[in-house]
Amino acid sequence: MRTKPYWLPVLILVACAPEPAIRRARWQPASDSETVVVEGDTSYRVTGTGDLAVTVVVRLAGAEATGSAVVMNSTLVRVRTSPHVGLATARAWYALAQQHAGEAAVAYEAAHAGLDTLGTHFAPNGLKDDTVFLITIAEEKRATSPIDAARELAEILHGRLRKYTIRWHSEVL
Repeated sequence: MRTKPYWLPVLILVACAPEPAIRRARWQPASDSETVVVEGDTSYRVTGTGDLAVTVVVRLAGAEATGSAVVMNSTLVRVRTSPHVGLATARAWYALAQQHAGEAAVAYEAAHAGLDTLGTHFAPNGLKDDTVFLITIAEEKRATSPIDAARELAEILHGRLRKYTIRWHSEVL
């Protein structure tokens, strides 16, 4: 039994959202305790527990993959401006790189896009980021062994994703 109108959180989110986001977003009540916001290839599911699930779909060369992240105790406004959407996107790129591990060009581009999306948000303050150096090495290897270069880049992305979840463990799953 509903104790309050399900549309009230949606009305508040629409009222607080910046103007361009209002025009792009599609609001859908998912259940009595959830609201789903869809913006292009990104969807946000606000649950009754205060968590926000972000799901992103990426596409490359006719292939697509999905990545997600759960941001704990947050709001839609805060999540949109946090690096955690980038985590979901980078996870999608990693999934695409894994799906197409046998196709060097697709796997390499997907892993590279994931690293670009994740940026330096994985690294604790003060840690020297060697991602650019490692990408340069993979780029040099790409000419002679494209599959190995794509695999290396995907491994670098996977390591950065693990570091990200360690750094932000109190905020994101």
